[in-house]
Amino acid sequence: MKKEQSLHEKIVNIINAISLALASESLSVDLSKARHSSQHDVNSHVSIKKNESGANKRVDSFMKALKGAKASSHANVNSSEVIKECPLRKKKKSLSLKKKGWHENYLDNKQLYEKYIADAANKYSKEIGLPPMEVAKTLKTMMYIESKGDANAVSRTDCRGLFQFAKKTGRSMKLVNQDADLKPFDNRFDPQANTDAAARLLADSAKQLKRKNIPVTPTNLYVIHQQGAPLGGKLLKAKMDNTISDLAINDRERKSFDLNGGKDKSPEQFVDMWIEKYKVNDDKVDELDKPSIEYLEGPRILGFDKPRYENLS
Repeated sequence: MKKEQSLHEKIVNIINAISLALASESLSVDLSKARHSSQHDVNSHVSIKKNESGANKRVDSFMKALKGAKASSHANVNSSEVIKECPLRKKKKSLSLKKKGWHENYLDNKQLYEKYIADAANKYSKEIGLPPMEVAKTLKTMMYIESKGDANAVSRTDCRGLFQFAKKTGRSMKLVNQDADLKPFDNRFDPQANTDAAARLLADSAKQLKRKNIPVTPTNLYVIHQQGAPLGGKLLKAKMDNTISDLAINDRERKSFDLNGGKDKSPEQFVDMWIEKYKVNDDKVDELDKPSIEYLEGPRILGFDKPRYENLS
């Protein structure tokens, strides 16, 4: 036990002495080799006891070198130069604050959120005019774009929840109620209510597309969801008729462009940007999380809690 403690103490002394020794202009000991040597000594002592005497000899030799370096150090060393040269003081690379992939809120509640998507897809697929699986995939991609699956997400414009509903849209979809005669509520943070409202909004968007004879596709549905039926329908119709290059937009529509990443973009550039964004993120969702909603047209999964919020049907 004494030998083990003695070796450990010597290694600790080495590490403590390095910072002082580095201040010397005459330091001739290579730090990286020293650290490697000391670590090697520890491993040797723990794993192969018979090498202990050799490790002690190397430590003794190194301690003598450090003692000589410390004795010859100068008091007027430039501290900024020491910090720059010392490998132990190198600044660590900062981690990016931008998260890639699904938010942890989605990962923690994946099965539950996928059930909400499946229920909504089954419920509204006929109104939307797409197969349940395609509706589910559209909802999932939209959720990834809007919030990365964070039910508590809030945007700079106060859009909230999985599908980022604004208060005005939330009122129209029965997510928000501020009627003085009724009990006020705001269910935009409820993942089940938010998902159901997003599917109902897709059904409304599909009706708008059909009225204008625009194909009901996931990308077209997303443009309507992102820009609203009036402006989204106007852009998609002009694109389909090849008149978008001559399309005039008013100040209110330009403001919507600016708030949604379309500053200085033409109508054609703006709608193409969002179509491309949907396609890229649709592929990303496939890459991150292959669809696992196997119960869309099969047995229902039981055992989930009943909704805790108002009945929105």
